[in-house]
Amino acid sequence: MSSPPSTGPMIAARQAMAATKEQAVLAALRALTRDRHPVNITAVANRSGVSRAYLSRHPTLGPRIRKAAGTNTLSAAAPP
Repeated sequence: MSSPPSTGPMIAARQAMAATKEQAVLAALRALTRDRHPVNITAVANRSGVSRAYLSRHPTLGPRIRKAAGTNTLSAAAPP
């Protein structure tokens, strides 16, 4: 009788993929801010190559993008 396969390599691969996505999102956020482009979930998702759903449900990235969008004058509505 053989032992069940180890899940360690799968977990490590998933963690590496998550870290790669997170770094891509942070780089996109920095680039959008630096280039003075509007910052929002859709813009960051398009620039980083991740889905909007991923960003919206991420516990730290979604709120970070929303905060950056609120401080970026180009993404806010123009005053009357």
